[in-house]
Amino acid sequence: MFNPRFPHTLTVKRPRKDSSGEPVCDANGDHIYDVVTLTCVEMRDHEPVRDANGAFVTFEAQSVSFGYRTSSKDTLTAGDVIVSDFRIACPMFLTEIRADDILFLTDYERSYRGKVVKKTTFNLGTSIWFDEVRN
Repeated sequence: MFNPRFPHTLTVKRPRKDSSGEPVCDANGDHIYDVVTLTCVEMRDHEPVRDANGAFVTFEAQSVSFGYRTSSKDTLTAGDVIVSDFRIACPMFLTEIRADDILFLTDYERSYRGKVVKKTTFNLGTSIWFDEVRN
């Protein structure tokens, strides 16, 4: 179902690492990325759905929808300044997003990549700050 608050799509990819923790590269020397499966929280009437034990009801997804919230360089949240190109909001998901993860974003005008700066999950959703990868 289309949600006007989150009209765009994003996929998170993480660098593949070998047994020693080093990034794996292909024959051209480019890093190999794997899609991160996201644990999303089921929402109903703008509230997270909980089971009989009070835990979130979740489902797995390869991509989530998002909406832009700011393109300000210095975004102030909770007393700390986060310097990033963009801040986006998504429906709530619980998967850890790391600073070396790459976002693959598609909006109305283009598809592009972003490098994660920070991710925070709030009571109604998730915010991600990222810098656009321009190469």
